[in-house]
Amino acid sequence: MGTIIVFTLVIGVVSTLVLDLWALLQQRVAGVEAPDWGVAGRWVKGLTRFQFVLDSSDGQAPTHDDKVVGWIFHYLVGIAYALLLFLIWGYAFAVHPTLWPTVVIGLFLTTFAGLFIFLPALGAGLAGARLPDQKAAIARMIVGHVVFMLAQYFTALCLAATL
Repeated sequence: MGTIIVFTLVIGVVSTLVLDLWALLQQRVAGVEAPDWGVAGRWVKGLTRFQFVLDSSDGQAPTHDDKVVGWIFHYLVGIAYALLLFLIWGYAFAVHPTLWPTVVIGLFLTTFAGLFIFLPALGAGLAGARLPDQKAAIARMIVGHVVFMLAQYFTALCLAATL
């Protein structure tokens, strides 16, 4: 049980960190705006009041508390995706990681959840339909989730080598 907890935490945190470093690199090199996890934090805080879609009509920037909640949420989601690898593929994934589980969870599921749950919850519409450049946003999400997926896979390989 301890192995699964360690693997889940390490894979979740490392793959999320790699995704964040990818976003930072894109921001510095190409001027691509990084995700604002403060907005996500405001949405998470709204869930406690049963507000399932973010109401950003007040136009206020996210507070420090919103940002803290958003970043914690972001990493908890990364850890939850890592946990799914073990819940679905079992201990065998920890011992002999293969690419397919990370493709299913780290790419397909994360992209689906981002486009059809997270973006609509933030008020961006299904698949970001209300975003100024929907196609670019979808492309960035897919590429980011490929980076996340590869980080899950290579982190699992490194951890399996320590067993």
